[in-house]
Amino acid sequence: MMANRPWLGAMFVLAACSEHGSSPPPDAANDISMCFPVSATAVCFQGQAITRVRFSGGSTSNTLCRASEVTLSATCAAGCTIEGAFALDAAHGPLAELVAFAGHPEVLCAETSEPPPGAACRRPLFPATSTNVRGALAAAVPCVPTRAEVAGDGTVVRRDLTCSDTGQCVAASPPVVSSYLAPCPSAIVTANGRPDVNGVVAVDPTIAFDLAACLLAWDAATQTVRSGTTLRCVGDWQCPSDAICDDALTPLGDTPAPVAVCKPGPRGVLTPAMLAP
Repeated sequence: MMANRPWLGAMFVLAACSEHGSSPPPDAANDISMCFPVSATAVCFQGQAITRVRFSGGSTSNTLCRASEVTLSATCAAGCTIEGAFALDAAHGPLAELVAFAGHPEVLCAETSEPPPGAACRRPLFPATSTNVRGALAAAVPCVPTRAEVAGDGTVVRRDLTCSDTGQCVAASPPVVSSYLAPCPSAIVTANGRPDVNGVVAVDPTIAFDLAACLLAWDAATQTVRSGTTLRCVGDWQCPSDAICDDALTPLGDTPAPVAVCKPGPRGVLTPAMLAP
């Protein structure tokens, strides 16, 4: 099973790696290096939640960041809330949002409680020294997970939170993704669309943060394939308004499972009407 999920195997290998690169870590007392997050990944699969953050920074021999990456993991007693993977770098998407909970992979576990409005929180502080990147991640107290409720008619009720300047979880607007559910590139639809098709095609997330996947649904009434661009996710809070993070759709083409993407509710259901312009 792992052989069909190279991204997942790589994450489990990384969990056993050192957080420092090839250079020896500096003495903590004299460490003045400057490390900034440049990319991050979160994955949850078969009860194992893993986050990874890569770092870079510094312009002199004394300030050069020597902590190449930090990988953290948690075992989910009740399984993953969502099985899937989500990756960002500084050039594609809201990296700060992922770094904010990267020090606590347990937020991806089903048993982790949602923080109530007004709960204490702490944003991660960077730059951090090479000897303290792990501590900087762990010191953050995120305002996630927050989970959407889906009514029988598919209506989505969201309660999004963010960490305020005063260190409290307060109401926040859902993420705005301008191309969400816009028609997919014709090449993707042509290659994967067919009668009775219904599912998701993964797209290289480095192309664009908001085009990491394509939803396809056959419309029997018009005898055409409806399509909608979307993004990958590991939690409902990463999705636009009126959307949920769904890991129950059928992967199409060469898309490896599991794949979780943002879409209208209810979970596990994809209809042409959901993708109507």
